[in-house]
Amino acid sequence: MKSLIFNAEDVLAWKAGSKKLHVVRWQQPELGTDCPYHVGAGKDRKARVLPFHPGEKVYIREAWHCDNPAAAQDVFSHGAGLFYKTGMEEWEQSLFVRCWKKAITMPEWAARFHAIIKSVRPEEVGGVWYWKIELEKGE
Repeated sequence: MKSLIFNAEDVLAWKAGSKKLHVVRWQQPELGTDCPYHVGAGKDRKARVLPFHPGEKVYIREAWHCDNPAAAQDVFSHGAGLFYKTGMEEWEQSLFVRCWKKAITMPEWAARFHAIIKSVRPEEVGGVWYWKIELEKGE
């Protein structure tokens, strides 16, 4: 399953229900890619390959820590030993100061949020291309 990386502000907004749009910077692949999904070729003659497709389910990555990965993955543990940096008080975060893992390392089994892609569209801002990704809450 694909994923999106959220920073602390994004995670808090997602929890509050106010985050509906995510913006991702992207690099244009060369024209001629064998990917069947693309958004035409622009004036720069490069195809824009869609990173996500409407209806696709993704998980949200965030800063995390796990005491015992084997136990946390057990269906009966209900995520025991999993901690998420966002939403913790500063003194609580300091307990794991050397243990926090970056969001990029979060596996799907550790994710607490999922989203469903509603729409994906490219947008150019100041010569830099971004993907505007509209999300809705998943299971």
